[in-house]
Amino acid sequence: MTKSSRSIILAAALFACGGAFAQSAAQSPIKVVSSALVAGASGKQLEAATSVPPGAKVLLKSTITNTGSAAAKDLVITNPVPQHMVFDSLSAGDKTATNVTFSVDGVNFAAASALTVKVAKQGVELTRAAQPSDYRFVRWTLSNPLPAGAIAEVAFNATVE
Repeated sequence: MTKSSRSIILAAALFACGGAFAQSAAQSPIKVVSSALVAGASGKQLEAATSVPPGAKVLLKSTITNTGSAAAKDLVITNPVPQHMVFDSLSAGDKTATNVTFSVDGVNFAAASALTVKVAKQGVELTRAAQPSDYRFVRWTLSNPLPAGAIAEVAFNATVE
């Protein structure tokens, strides 16, 4: 698959991820909507990613809304790093008080400084510190309850391979 054809598939995959988050919360007062945003033509505003070429920087954002009548406690949002993308950084615009952890396998989560991966080198399995390019999932645990009617956002930046 060429890089140019992969970018079209990638854009579709990003939007499919957003739909999955919203569907999983269908019966809950907590609604999560995920979106993929890229810099617009002016470079100053973000817009929905419709075509994501290799090397493009993408902001992957989840907006969490408490539509219930009471504060929601112990909220955890887990977002995948889409295939053919590399995690860059947490969004500087993320003002939500959270504990952020990462995973290389979707099962085990840890702080970036504690995350490791196993690699084979010349037939020997070694363990090394995980690099941002190894992260496959980002998880935010909201530190404070989300009040009724409130909205929180979490986001991370990634680059298309």
